Amino acid sequence: MSKLNDRVIAIASTLAEGVTIDKKTGETKPEEGLFAKTLPEGLTLEQYELAQQHNTDMIAAGGKVLGDLGLPVMKAHKDVTTVNLSIPSVGKDSFDFSIDREKQYRDVKSGETITKYGVLNAEHNVQATKNKGQYGLVKRLISEQAKELLG
Repeated sequence: MSKLNDRVIAIASTLAEGVTIDKKTGETKPEEGLFAKTLPEGLTLEQYELAQQHNTDMIAAGGKVLGDLGLPVMKAHKDVTTVNLSIPSVGKDSFDFSIDREKQYRDVKSGETITKYGVLNAEHNVQATKNKGQYGLVKRLISEQAKELLG
């Protein structure tokens, strides 16, 4: 089995020092500013915030572009029920968008079925949250620990 890399171990150590847990309820509490302490040397919190704002803006901009390009195609071709756009970012991460011609929903208050047109979905897919790499290894390690401690 693979092992955790040094960077993950260092971040985990920093997090462990900055998180408390109530031993009766399991409720956790991170100390103020803990995330910033985990950033690698040379990456400031301000730079990270700028990158996060860019991701937020990419989601909005990508949705707008897919709407601008895709809705006229859907209007001209009734058989096109969905248009998709996937924009690779870094590594295997991507910004993924889809617009469905229509979707039906049940109105919570009235119970009536409502048809909405041009339903946009947007996702920022981060490969690190898949069951692969270091995260996948951590999931397996926790599962093994839990079986020992809780099973």
